[in-house]
Amino acid sequence: MFQLHLIPPEYQEFWNLFKYLNPSDSVVWWEAGICNISNKKYKPVFCSDTSVKITLTEFSKENTYYSNYYSIFPYQYYLVFKTQSGDIRYINKVEQLISFIGVVDNLPEALFLAHMYGYANKHGRKFGSFCYNNGVVTFNLYKILHPPDVLEDNKKLVKSKIKVDAKGNVYEFTSKINPKWRKLTVKDMYGH
Repeated sequence: MFQLHLIPPEYQEFWNLFKYLNPSDSVVWWEAGICNISNKKYKPVFCSDTSVKITLTEFSKENTYYSNYYSIFPYQYYLVFKTQSGDIRYINKVEQLISFIGVVDNLPEALFLAHMYGYANKHGRKFGSFCYNNGVVTFNLYKILHPPDVLEDNKKLVKSKIKVDAKGNVYEFTSKINPKWRKLTVKDMYGH
């Protein structure tokens, strides 16, 4: 039997997880944040090195991404990074974050991926635990049912078992007639 551990407090906030991501070795700098395309304002929530100054292209739907699960209307999200070769690249689809992360080698990265699919832990609740075994993190989390309410309505919380492997695959345990692990797809990231 695997020992369950509560998710540490420093991993409770989704936006705090960015500072624990370890992108591939080809990434030398990166920044993530929120932007409002209509008024051309943006706010960084994490920067890997604030001493590096990069002139960002004006944000648009072509260089930002959206996720139904952690959206704050009318905002988009951005993640821009610089490679060793000096290329500046932008994530423009939420599913590209998986390839940006690369190998999932720590708890915050696994939790970050679970969040991308609409699973989260609620502050002050014990149903926010995990265990680690052979490169796979298994979580007991809550499913966000009505994005973007982010678990504010306590009457609509659904407990779920999720696992994330080192390749970034995320699975949900289905407990219907034939219980099994179902691999989540891109459609699951958008709340369909």
